[in-house]
Amino acid sequence: MPIADVLSILLSLGGTITPSNAEDYDVSKGLRFGGLMRSLQVPENNHQGKRDKGRASSPQIEEKEVPMTSEQKFADKVLQRSQDDRGNSYSRAWYGVALQMIFCTAIMTTMWYAQKGGVITWWCRVWGWMYFWYFLVIITSVFENFVSQPFSSSWTMRVSRAPTNINISERASFIVDKDKDQMVLDRLQTGINSRTRLSKTGNGTYDWSGSCFYVVVSVEGITGLKAAMNAVSKGCSISVFAFGTALFASSTLMSISTVLMVLAVTLSCGVMGRVVAMWIASVMTENSEPMLHQIVKNRNQASLYIEEILMKKGLLIEIMGHVIMNGQVIQRKSQWFSLERYIDF
Repeated sequence: MPIADVLSILLSLGGTITPSNAEDYDVSKGLRFGGLMRSLQVPENNHQGKRDKGRASSPQIEEKEVPMTSEQKFADKVLQRSQDDRGNSYSRAWYGVALQMIFCTAIMTTMWYAQKGGVITWWCRVWGWMYFWYFLVIITSVFENFVSQPFSSSWTMRVSRAPTNINISERASFIVDKDKDQMVLDRLQTGINSRTRLSKTGNGTYDWSGSCFYVVVSVEGITGLKAAMNAVSKGCSISVFAFGTALFASSTLMSISTVLMVLAVTLSCGVMGRVVAMWIASVMTENSEPMLHQIVKNRNQASLYIEEILMKKGLLIEIMGHVIMNGQVIQRKSQWFSLERYIDF
């Protein structure tokens, strides 16, 4: 998937492929974005379940069932997804990646022929002027995709079904400890120095899941810094457009057939590249969801969702450099060497 993502950006020709509104990620409103980040939104005032204080008319006191909170429902959904060991077949997705590579090669080839025949009078000694323009377009597109995300922060968990017949030390640290940290995110950020040796239960065998999926919890909204960066990205896009217009307007000795060839090949490859990217996403999600996404209103609410998931029995989770099984930390790794610290995965 990262390869297809990079190729999709190369074929975007300066356009954004990331939705800029949080509503576009919400499946309850028509699912206008058919990508991997299908998600649910929750209200800001997420009240905990309360018991009904009323009594039944019969002499025996009946206690009504406590309604599940949205955090518990989402944690149950994660647990249910972990029990599904069906893996998606990515062999067809590689055909889409091959098509994207062909489209990128076609664009680069037509640009090479065009710049060989065209001359920039004020830049005639520089080779590869069309490649330079294409490079600027891609850089601005990557920057705009990064700052246009409608989330101020996100946390990613790599989840799979916990192995069976495995013993964990009773002294292994629990990920939730209200006496030390009220919020699990603060506890994870501080770090838990725990190394636990695992052992089999008796002489029996053990098994583990061969597939995993991702759970992403995002806080809706943008910070002031990201808003300023968004304005800068718009200015960069306008500047690159103006530079490209001046560059092509001042080029000479280019035949009309070459110009039409570049226009036709570039636009068609860009459109088909986006179609292929959507097809790859649909192929990867046809059997099971590779990603569950939850949108919340603030960091406290995100911590509650993550806490419910981490304390679920039967899950093996990696988050913020910690490996957690059945609510207990079994290993801690350096976050500086983890991709999650830089690209959320």
